[in-house]
Amino acid sequence: MFKLDITVPRFKGDLLAWPEFWEIFEAYVHTDRGYSSVQKLCFLRQHLDGPAARAIQGLPLTADNYMVAVQILKDRFGRDDIRKDSLITRLLNLPAVTSADSLKSLRRLVDEAAEMAEYELSGSAAILAIRRPSVVHWTAPSVQLEASTEAEW
Repeated sequence: MFKLDITVPRFKGDLLAWPEFWEIFEAYVHTDRGYSSVQKLCFLRQHLDGPAARAIQGLPLTADNYMVAVQILKDRFGRDDIRKDSLITRLLNLPAVTSADSLKSLRRLVDEAAEMAEYELSGSAAILAIRRPSVVHWTAPSVQLEASTEAEW
């Protein structure tokens, strides 16, 4: 059978990157019975940086601490409510586009908002609304553009 060569990404503590990191780590390390708990904890530590690494740095490298480390990380980075808040904060902090801005700035704003809408967060009406094509169609024409910028658009 052909086996894909997939690398487990590094997780640096970005709340929105947690689900993807955990899905891959879980598939390739966590559920693999060929690794001991100590090996899994070593792999986990090797794939963490920044706040994520600091969250478990005080745990001794023992078999019992692997599941403790996993639970600490899930509690800190895997909570939907915290990820929703982080995503909404990022969305609200997107730079405003003024009439002096170029079409490029407007396109970047729309692209960044659409990218944020790709994150899977259950029940977030604000985020789900962005996914609707009507939002992009409503947003772009309602912005007052200079004549040259409007022609480009």
